[in-house]
Amino acid sequence: MMMKMLIMAMVWTIMMWMTVMQLILKWIMTIMVAIMIIAVIVSILIMMAFATPVRNFVNKYPTIQMLALSFLILIGFMLVIEGAHLSHAVIFKQQVGAIPKGYLYFAIAFSLGVEALNMRLRKKGINT
Repeated sequence: MMMKMLIMAMVWTIMMWMTVMQLILKWIMTIMVAIMIIAVIVSILIMMAFATPVRNFVNKYPTIQMLALSFLILIGFMLVIEGAHLSHAVIFKQQVGAIPKGYLYFAIAFSLGVEALNMRLRKKGINT
């Protein structure tokens, strides 16, 4: 009889502990969701604040518009490749392999650097 009461007490203790932990975890998850919602709202406000200056800059320099579109195509293509897990595909008996992100970042940075030099030269009036 004593053993049965001890087991029941242990079971109730464990159940109460699990209930308390569930409540704490749900409370933490609620806070995390609220933080994510606030982050999305703040990011939307920042994008809205910078939309007009970015639009004016892109309209002033049309080559930036073409560069931005090519970056979007490049990044979109890489997202599709990664989403389809094509880095593990075998084509013509050769494994494709993943393209390191550093290559993409370098290509984008190099293109932006070249365009910045072009914009500076155009501003000075030097024709290439």
